[in-house]
Amino acid sequence: DMQAFLAQQGDDDLSEEKLQRLQTAFRRFKVPDSMDLHTGDVIGLLEYCGHVLTTEDIVQPIIKEVTTYDYLDYDEFISFMERFIPREKEEFRRVFEKYDEDNSGEISILELKKMLSDLKFIPIQAMLKEALLVADTSGNGQLDFPEFVTFLAVYRRYEGFSTDEVDEIRKIFLRYATTSEGPAAEALLSAEHLADALVQIFGVHVADIVESMQTKLKSGQGLQKSSLGVSTSNGKAESLSFGEFLIFARKTREAAMEK
Repeated sequence: DMQAFLAQQGDDDLSEEKLQRLQTAFRRFKVPDSMDLHTGDVIGLLEYCGHVLTTEDIVQPIIKEVTTYDYLDYDEFISFMERFIPREKEEFRRVFEKYDEDNSGEISILELKKMLSDLKFIPIQAMLKEALLVADTSGNGQLDFPEFVTFLAVYRRYEGFSTDEVDEIRKIFLRYATTSEGPAAEALLSAEHLADALVQIFGVHVADIVESMQTKLKSGQGLQKSSLGVSTSNGKAESLSFGEFLIFARKTREAAMEK
């Protein structure tokens, strides 16, 4: 399973799994009652998907390559992502070289932890250890840039949670989820159970954070922040797959760490 996952990370092409994830995120952030994403919500969408190098000076020039308007349809958004991903990789190489102070082409684990913290990742020890076991193929306790790219892919695969954490999160998700009907049946979590499930995972100290998330999701208005993104009709409350629930779990942990 891990080998198949890593094989998909070998180039900048968007795999079917990545496309499905992006389609779900686009649907969350598009303007209600439309099929378009406001360009002002692109950075929020990228951060929702776990990207950290999302400053205006990186994102806006790519948007302008794709459209001269203030909105992106889905195909234009995918065109944006096809440009953004290699640009992001270039930026990661620049950051990597900054922390490679001796110009050896490698960084130590201590330097990696500092880099991750500066990039606003949450370097939980269990996840670091798990990702390093896969990425540090030489076993020398150092990462060259290709190994660092592998590390990031493994780290992001489950939103920064270790395999053991994912197993526990899945158990709680399934406790609150219901199975959809039809040939493509899957477990889905109703928006009205989002806060309860996340409090079960993180504790009552995140209650105010997750209740705000739940309110927005229950409104059916999406997650966009654009002032133009106001629906003229009552939104339909959303449900979450496990993959998207993990994103909300990551956002909860990030918000709790910032408090």
